[in-house]
Amino acid sequence: MGLDVDALNKQVQEKKLQQHTEKQRDKAWDMLRNQQDQFLLQQDIDEKEKRKATFKDLTQYWASQQQVEDSSDADLNLDLKGAFKTTVPEGKLGPASMQIFHGEDVGCEQTRREQMKKTQKDLQAQMDDKERRHREDKHQEMLVNRAMVHQDLR
Repeated sequence: MGLDVDALNKQVQEKKLQQHTEKQRDKAWDMLRNQQDQFLLQQDIDEKEKRKATFKDLTQYWASQQQVEDSSDADLNLDLKGAFKTTVPEGKLGPASMQIFHGEDVGCEQTRREQMKKTQKDLQAQMDDKERRHREDKHQEMLVNRAMVHQDLR
C-alpha cells in the first residue's frame, strides 16, 4: 500500500490556504463592521451636536424675539405700560366718551322692589289657583260619593 505523499502535502497546503483565505475574509468583514460602527457613532455625535446647536439658536430666538413686551396682549399683562390713556381729566368726560358711566343703575332699588312685588303677586295667584282647584276636586269627589250613596240606597 502506497501513500501518495505529494498528493497529501498538496491537500494540506490547500487546506491551509483555504483557512488563511477564510481568516483574511473574516478580518476584512470585521474591519468593515468596525468602520461602519465608527461611521454611525460619528454620525450620531454629529446629529446630537446639530440638535444642540439648533436648540441653542431656538432658545436665543425665543429670548430675543418673543418677549412678553412684544405680545399682542402686553398692555393687559404689563400694567398698561403702552396702553392708550386719555389726557382729558375724568371730570370733563361725558357719557358719550364711554369712559365714565354716570347714571348707570339709577333706580335700581325701585326696579328691584317692583320685581319683588310682581313675583309676590304671581306667587299669590298661583297659590289661589291651586286652592281653587283643590276645592273643585273636593266638591267633585263629594258629588261622586253622594251619587254612589244614592245609587246604593235604590
